[in-house]
Amino acid sequence: MAPNEPPTSGTVPPSARPSPVPDTDTTPPSLPSETPTPDPSSPSEPSPDPSAESTAPPDRKRLMRRIALSSVAALALYAAAAVWSDVRALREVLEGFRWGLVPAILVLTLANYLLRMARWHGYLHWVGARPTLGDSARAFLLGLPMVATPGKVGEMLKSWIIKQVEGSPMSVTLPTVLVERLIDGLAMLVLASGGLVLLADERTRILSLAALAGLLLVVALVQARPIALWFLDRFERLPRIGRFAAQARTFYESCHRLLRPLPFVAGLGIGVLSWALEGLAFALVLIGLGVPATGETVLIAVFSFSLATVAGAVAGTPGGLGGVEAVLVALTMPLLALDRPVAVAAALLIRLATLWFAVAIGLAAMARWPELLWGAGGQGQRSVNANVAATGTGSTRPRI
Repeated sequence: MAPNEPPTSGTVPPSARPSPVPDTDTTPPSLPSETPTPDPSSPSEPSPDPSAESTAPPDRKRLMRRIALSSVAALALYAAAAVWSDVRALREVLEGFRWGLVPAILVLTLANYLLRMARWHGYLHWVGARPTLGDSARAFLLGLPMVATPGKVGEMLKSWIIKQVEGSPMSVTLPTVLVERLIDGLAMLVLASGGLVLLADERTRILSLAALAGLLLVVALVQARPIALWFLDRFERLPRIGRFAAQARTFYESCHRLLRPLPFVAGLGIGVLSWALEGLAFALVLIGLGVPATGETVLIAVFSFSLATVAGAVAGTPGGLGGVEAVLVALTMPLLALDRPVAVAAALLIRLATLWFAVAIGLAAMARWPELLWGAGGQGQRSVNANVAATGTGSTRPRI
């Protein structure tokens, strides 16, 4: 991939302006020739070099250790749940499960992954990155085991992989991962809102609606461009950390693009559809355990799964461990009049078919494409280095 030529003037021709997507060349966002005025208090500090953004491969032992620890914690949690629900009764419930429904459950889960993968690929192109669909798919699959990290923060690894294979700075692509989390939270709260009327607990309704309002407020603040730019200007003047203003501005511009009406509505629609599919998978789990196959069962399943997933995200534990399972049991027992062993079995089965199914797919991807994680930077990284050398600046601000 050839590096961009440096701009020759401060004016971008109308034909080169993105509308709404940045220009369609296959290189990372180019860099303007102007650089922010350095802070007088630290004149000797160079601007950060985008080619130095997390170029080292992730620590393999540390990464695998975190996944292993999450797995051990899950085993301990599930063993405790089995004891709490009566091991013998739980075993009888599982023996009576309709295992022929498992393929349909996994297909619904896979459909969730495929829809979110397509959305993320679109997000990357919306902010100006140009990975192939194959590169986006591999990065997405390699990020699946990272759902077992606290708050899913390990999914930022996807942005690092895109930097290696395509060259776009992480300050450009990292917002795609964060906006994914924001949009998914909104989508699940939208799905949960349909079942809030079933809850007698007024506090849960209030907290859910407050969370929905809070996420929408974040979207509104990102779109309030004058306010955001004012804060970025103040940030640029701060000693020491002000030298990262270019990256902060690039980060904001990507967030602003992704939360414009068109990508926001499209992303939210995909999120609602994809998470509704996993809610349907939970409904199939309940039906397999003997719950009547009715519309009410489907509604409660989608509502319970969505609200439990939000609770797990708020808990911040690896993969929402403990929080998701506890909320699923707490909701399905009264709403569906389930016995404790049946509710626990339903929670464990859907977690195996979603969280741990994703981890298994991701580990298989790690075994298939280890060079994307543990190898050195490729052509994309060399393109960034050439681009920086050509423009003579360390700024990572894209053309906007």
